[in-house]
Amino acid sequence: MTVAAARTDAPTLSVLVETWNAEEDVVVKLRRLLAALERQTLPFSDVEVIVAVEDEGADEIEALAAQYDNVVAVRVHSTGVFGMNNAALDRATGLNIAYLHSDVVPSPTWAESLVRAIENGADVSVGRTTYAPSTLLARTTSLFDFGHVQTGDDGRATNIISNSLALRRDVALRHRFDERAGSSGGCYLLSRQLQQAGRVTVYVPEAFVAHDDDISGLGLVRKRLRVGSDLVKLVRIDSSNLLRERGLLRLGPAAPFAVAGSRVLFDVRRFVRYRRELDIRPVAMPYFVGASVVMRSIELVGVAVEMVRPGVLGRRLGW
Repeated sequence: MTVAAARTDAPTLSVLVETWNAEEDVVVKLRRLLAALERQTLPFSDVEVIVAVEDEGADEIEALAAQYDNVVAVRVHSTGVFGMNNAALDRATGLNIAYLHSDVVPSPTWAESLVRAIENGADVSVGRTTYAPSTLLARTTSLFDFGHVQTGDDGRATNIISNSLALRRDVALRHRFDERAGSSGGCYLLSRQLQQAGRVTVYVPEAFVAHDDDISGLGLVRKRLRVGSDLVKLVRIDSSNLLRERGLLRLGPAAPFAVAGSRVLFDVRRFVRYRRELDIRPVAMPYFVGASVVMRSIELVGVAVEMVRPGVLGRRLGW
């Protein structure tokens, strides 16, 4: 393997793990994640793992980290996922930086595949994510939460996602996540910032992670409401006018409907363009288009509420 051949005093890869997404059983999920990192084809000795954790419950995670020579727990004040990412980044020493969520399990070639793409000339490499349960709901929702990341006509990734992402160290330090962004919006904004800066971002589908189920029950509705709400927040902090939805949100009462309609059209285009990659058979196309209408209609509510009463959904639903 060539990844470890350029070994220096710095680790090949710093893996930054936030614990905001784990919600419950954080230590159990971290043990599972560390076990998966130990099984990587990139030797674990070439990796450092930095876990960001809120003060509450930090003692147990620090005790877990102390069992490893290359795992560090970083305490942060109560914050969101991107604040945790940035706090972990401040402690990272690796030649490359990778982000993982605490509620995913990476495949054995995940780290090596992402690092190799950077060694081959990319500034940023992004992996493939799907929900772990093999159910119709999981597969359908994966298309909306993760399936927007593909290889575009220009050979570059169409987007990024922070639960399977690697950047060259200098790129990561220059392009941080905006901590003001909601958990479902920060990747969208950073992706556009990287694109504007001319960074080469590639999609590496073999760098796969399985995501825990957080969509069962009312989880799906909560997530779609958050996506809509986070979009409005994102446009408010987008000082460089990078987001195409800015113009739609200026349409007043029609804005939520315009955004939903725009996203349904976006879904239909990508379902057709990437039908093989997304494993969508022609006979199933009406189902997925219908699912898009449902998903985007729920987001419409999130957009409308955030426009009228900023922050109320986050306070009510605890995000």
